[in-house]
Amino acid sequence: MDLTIKRERTYRLLEDSRIVTGNGALYKAQDLALGRTVAVKQVRIQGENRFQKNQNVQKALSEVQALVAIKDTDVRVPTVFDTYYDEPAGDLYIVMEWINGVPLTDKMTVPAPQFLRWMVDLCFILERMERKRLYHKDIKPANLMISRAGQLYLIDFNITIAAANLVEGTLHYKAPEMSPGSIYSGRDKADMFAIGVMLYEYFTGAVPVRTVDYARNRQRGPQQWDLFVQPKEKNPTMPESLNAIVTKCMKLDPNERYSSISQLKQALKEAGDELRGKPKRVDP
Repeated sequence: MDLTIKRERTYRLLEDSRIVTGNGALYKAQDLALGRTVAVKQVRIQGENRFQKNQNVQKALSEVQALVAIKDTDVRVPTVFDTYYDEPAGDLYIVMEWINGVPLTDKMTVPAPQFLRWMVDLCFILERMERKRLYHKDIKPANLMISRAGQLYLIDFNITIAAANLVEGTLHYKAPEMSPGSIYSGRDKADMFAIGVMLYEYFTGAVPVRTVDYARNRQRGPQQWDLFVQPKEKNPTMPESLNAIVTKCMKLDPNERYSSISQLKQALKEAGDELRGKPKRVDP
């Protein structure tokens, strides 16, 4: 399938590379004009009529502009090359840099200090996004790419106005406030919850499963899990400091998680130093 933008630029979407996302699909593609490999994100724009869809296109494009603004030498997110809105089909296409590497899914057995360094790097990216009130909302190992140089990149942003609570996030990694019936409408702590899930997965070898590893009885109120199997119960060798980080990130009430990604980043740095045997810094 070829996608032509502004007549002079054509991208060949490789169908066998298609990855279905909550709001569309992600393709590996060839830029036929420049002979380079790119990533093309296809976003299905929601809306009951043309006016609503156009509003949502503009909001999605403003999120793309925010991503362009945070892209610098220190923030490893794909460079955005181009955008194109196919109004008859209701699809927005975002052409981005293709990151040559492997997903974090393939790196879940690296030594713990390395994994924590990547989580700190992820927090650095999310910290810069948070300053612009921009949130990923679909953090998971498959959306974290490790380059050949060993650097972590955050890819496949959930850019669109999706129907709230219905197609947001990914099973197992999505925060409870993103599920139908949640009393919380915000998404500012959803990425933090997903980091907790990935840490749980890394230290126990499996993602925590709702209703099995954590659950709540709606009749008892919304603030606390009625059941929460801490990762240290499954992996007794896990440091207590990291068990505490996971437990805090995965709190049912978003207000009980870390106050900011910066605070979580600092906790992860200290836990990493502990694993490497470095003395804890004591401020005078």
